[in-house]
Parts: sequence; structure tokens; C-alpha cells
Amino acid sequence: MQLMRKLFLSVIVLMATLLGHSQVTTSSITGTISDSTGFPLEGATIIATHEPSGTFYTTISGKSGFFNVA
Repeated sequence: MQLMRKLFLSVIVLMATLLGHSQVTTSSITGTISDSTGFPLEGATIIATHEPSGTFYTTISGKSGFFNVA
């Protein structure tokens, strides 16, 4: 009985570990950028920083100040 319980718990822990490492997280940031008067800025450089890793993502705003960082 004790051996079966340990085996069962070991399998549960192993499955939880494998599922935790197999998850992929993706995201994106979209928006518009404008100056202080509300005029949209086309061609502005947008920089997003993932603080835990220090990774930078950049993009350029398009027409009407729209940008998408993926």
C-alpha cells in the first residue's frame, strides 16, 4: 500500500513538472502613438522591454500611429 501511494505521488509530480515546462506563452502589444496634441506619429520607433530577461523588442509605427510589437 505504501509503495503504491509513493508511486502514485511520483507519477503526479512527474506529470505536473512535464506540463509546467511544456507551456508556451506568446503575447503582443498593439496601440497607437501620438504627440502631445493628439497628432498620430507615423514612423516612430517603439521599444518594449521584457524586464526579467532584459530582451528588447522594437517596431516602427505605421499610418495613423498604429504599432504592433509581437
